[in-house]
Order: sequence, then C-alpha cells, then structure tokens
Amino acid sequence: MGHLKGVLLEFCRCFFDLPDLELRFRPSYFPFTEPSAEVDIGCDRSGKQLKLGGTKDWLEVLGCGMVHPNVLKNCGIDPDQYQGFAFGMGVERFAMLKYGIPDLRAFYDSDLRWLRHYGFSISKAFAQKEEVHEAFDRVGLCVEGLENPGEALSSFTVAEIVDAKQHPNADRLRVYRVNTGSEEIQVVCGAPNARTGIKVVLARPGDTIPTSGIKLKHSEIRGEASEGMMCSAQELGLGDDHDGIIELPEDAPV
Repeated sequence: MGHLKGVLLEFCRCFFDLPDLELRFRPSYFPFTEPSAEVDIGCDRSGKQLKLGGTKDWLEVLGCGMVHPNVLKNCGIDPDQYQGFAFGMGVERFAMLKYGIPDLRAFYDSDLRWLRHYGFSISKAFAQKEEVHEAFDRVGLCVEGLENPGEALSSFTVAEIVDAKQHPNADRLRVYRVNTGSEEIQVVCGAPNARTGIKVVLARPGDTIPTSGIKLKHSEIRGEASEGMMCSAQELGLGDDHDGIIELPEDAPV
C-alpha cells in the first residue's frame, strides 16, 4: 500500500506541477481490492475559483486499492510472491483541474471523432427523427420523445430583396420587391436593417409564425399590398433578437 501511495503522490505532483501538493487517503471499498481508498488532493475553495495546493480543503479525485489476493490466485499468480495495485481516474476531470476548464462538455462539443464513435454521422446532419432516436438508443440513452423545431419552419423560404422604396402613407414603413426564386412579390416591412441586396427568411400567406401562432394571409398595410413577411429570429423561435429581420449569408440559395 505504501508503494501505491508513493506512485499516486508522485504522479499528482508531477501532473499538476505542484511539488508540495498534499494527498489524503480515506478508507473505502472498491470491488476486487483490499484495502481500498479514495484519494483527495489539497485545495483552497475560499476564492471564486478552486486553487490546488495547501490543506485548507480537500477534493476527491480518484479511487485506488491493493488487488485482492484471490484475484491474483484466480489469474494464476502467487500472492505470496507478487502484489498488485489498481487505481482509476477520469482523465477529463484531471484536465479540467489542471487547465481550468469549467464544463465537461467542452471536450466533446463538435468533436467529430466522438460523434462518429457513438454512431452520429456528420453526413446525416438532417437525419429523420427516427434515425436520431435509434442513435440515442445505441448509446444507452432513454428518450421519451423527440421534437424537430425545424418542422414548423419547413414552408419558410429564402428570398432576396431586389428593390426598396418609401411607403407613401407611413414614415416608418418601406415597400420592398422580393425575389422568391420563382417570382417577385411585394412585401411591406418596417425592420431597420431591411435593404436591397440581402437574403432574408420569407413567410408567405398560409404560413404560421411559430412564436405567435398567427397564420399569414394576403393583406394591405396602409394601402399597399403585402404578400408575405420577412422574419426576425424571435418570430421564428431561433433567438431573442427582434430589432431587425434575419440576414442570411450572401451565398444562401434562393
């Protein structure tokens, strides 16, 4: 047990680059080991951030123990001549402590290797709900139901503003000619960032705005026909921004 303690003490001091780091071994129980212990490292929790070192506070980091003699016997090893020890640690947790990483998810966000390992193919970014459900099942996650927020936006299209003029009867409104890809329509809008040349998200008569539940219809606004609506992120449930309409990338296909 002394050899095990020495190995772990030296490892932790080298890993965290703290030659005076203190370790504490607390009796515990882990399968196939006897005796067993949980290992704490000295730290200071008094500030806003955890600081390693000292003995004011303690943080549990791993479990360890001496391999039980019966395990050695069952493996054909004479426990009177040989001893073994075991320990286990979460490598991500050690990295978080060393480099100040606040959230475990930072290791896996957008990690293509991790996604592929668990069956999520990048080529299926637009997979059906059933495929997503099966992928979660494969990794042992119980899913009660799946909702695809994109379904409510399936009828919304990309359009380009090709012309703009001041509304004749309203100071804060403008009248736009919008190219839908198949035709040009007129849309009345008061968004401050609406201008010629940008790509926008267009809702047409018959579409329902997700956040308000309003179903669009052909209308006249201050005497000018409006055949659709250029949408903000808030109206589509994609964010809180409602100060202007969504501006799509220049290469967005119409």
